[in-house]
Amino acid sequence: MSIEPWFVPYQALACLPGRRVTLLAPHADDEVFGCAGSLALLAAAGAQIRVCVVTSGDACGSELTDIVRQREGESTAAAALLGYPPPQFWRLPDGRLSQNQTALAARLEQHLTQWRPDLILAPSPWEMHPDHRALAETLLARLDLLAPGCRLGLYEVGNPLQPNALVGLNAETLARKQQAMACFVSQEPLNNYAEVIGCLNRFRTFTLHGFAAAEAYVLLTGDEARAFFTQARPDRLSLALHQANQALAQAQQARQQAETALAAIQASRSWRWSAPLRWLKRRANSGG
Repeated sequence: MSIEPWFVPYQALACLPGRRVTLLAPHADDEVFGCAGSLALLAAAGAQIRVCVVTSGDACGSELTDIVRQREGESTAAAALLGYPPPQFWRLPDGRLSQNQTALAARLEQHLTQWRPDLILAPSPWEMHPDHRALAETLLARLDLLAPGCRLGLYEVGNPLQPNALVGLNAETLARKQQAMACFVSQEPLNNYAEVIGCLNRFRTFTLHGFAAAEAYVLLTGDEARAFFTQARPDRLSLALHQANQALAQAQQARQQAETALAAIQASRSWRWSAPLRWLKRRANSGG
């Protein structure tokens, strides 16, 4: 008996199991890069979909700047292409979600208690971006909000998962995802995200046959999600990373202060006047 299916599925899902779906996106584009094909399939199957874009996307605040308007417009255009309603925009501070988890938890509680989804899609806690991890950790800490029978699907954007579910995309669905990703022109100068995500989705067909691409998930029941959070405690990784970043910042600040002090000493009058004495000391130490 092969153990290969333990690492990655060899069968694809035709569609994720959900009729009332919430997708939580840290930024306007993550919902499309991570789940566009699955969202298109859910919409075609008649699922009711609510996409919640959590941060403002401007990396500095929540005011309606031009970049915020542009990114929200891009996300709305992608939604129309994929067949679900315009996203909700919560406009929490971009890049500082870990510092605003109380506000995030309040928004999650309001949404989940009112909407009562049977499937929640969220970024995985192993993502590189701190906003992605903060969103996943805040949700995992509030699994008491899940309705009975609700499932949780963790998706990938910046860091590949070890999935237990793959959603197969045929050529038509993949083309729609590519069209939706092309909406995010504001992100093109930062990276060729569409090409990178396309490569990731094509790689996901390694164990599949007959699909142009696939999207990967860790799909969990409520009880499985609770056991995962209790045992794995992904929030501890973020805490360790935060502490390491603080220590690195303190070390860099101390180095800059030392370099500034040394430069001030070397520019001082006493340093110039004592140059002959230092020369004599070096000569004496060398035996000359």
